[in-house]
Amino acid sequence: MATRFVCAADEAFFLDPPRHFQDDWLPNRESTLLFRKFKGKAPAGLFPGSPTVQGVYCMTAEGDFLSGYFAAAPRDRARRVIEEGWARWSRVAEERGYRSRPVPKVPIDSVPGQPAPAGGLKLEVVVRDLPRGEETHPGSEEWHRRAFNLNWIDFTASEARSFVTTERSQRQVPAGVLEKLATKTLKDSVRGQCGDWKKGALKEGELETECIDKEGERLTMRLTGFARLEQRGRAYDCRLHGKAVYDQRQGRFLRFELVAAGQRSGSDEFNFRAKDLGPAPMGVAYILHQATDRAEGKGSE
Repeated sequence: MATRFVCAADEAFFLDPPRHFQDDWLPNRESTLLFRKFKGKAPAGLFPGSPTVQGVYCMTAEGDFLSGYFAAAPRDRARRVIEEGWARWSRVAEERGYRSRPVPKVPIDSVPGQPAPAGGLKLEVVVRDLPRGEETHPGSEEWHRRAFNLNWIDFTASEARSFVTTERSQRQVPAGVLEKLATKTLKDSVRGQCGDWKKGALKEGELETECIDKEGERLTMRLTGFARLEQRGRAYDCRLHGKAVYDQRQGRFLRFELVAAGQRSGSDEFNFRAKDLGPAPMGVAYILHQATDRAEGKGSE
């Protein structure tokens, strides 16, 4: 059923920003117009005046209302939204003389953002709670025990090159690169949204790289370090361990794996930790992003 639609996901705050939300904060002000048109045509009561517009919705390419369900939708309810949307679309299409065309098969990437620039580095990020004693999947509710979240981070060519070394002794990655990685991704978004750390939150930290193997033009680096972040309401103290393989001839990474493990505490406004303040173990894992053509089911190297 879902293949009959062009599926899209976006940050609800960007779809229908409050009036005080400044234009220059939005990735694309034009991107709000379609949803605002849809919202204006939706039946009364669908949106209960909440500050968020989270939900599952079906609309035409012109923003006409087809179906919708506000806030979190269980699997069965989400399916009904799609079925109701298709039924309404069939009637609208017949009334207006529309003829459906096949949904185009175009490459769909697994993470947002732009492709990594030449020589740059894009990492996929996963965050989850780590076992607490014999409790391998901690949490007081079932969805807590299944919770994890995804993120990504982009590094410029010069930032990416700072992870590379031919030296057999440890060399520090620039503090600015570690700060970027730490403040944007070492955060507790396991159960929900968590804002980036504020400037100055990285109280201590270092990340070191050393070459442990060289085979032709390929360098293998070991990455080790630590980070301690703290600001009002939350903290995270972790160790970093990883390995990266870099091809000097191609000027790109072939592998990049990094893991952070440590103790988090406190909560953020929307990360559902008010009843689980810790301290408790949390892990963050990074792997090299490889663009995937989901339409063809193929990935890059």
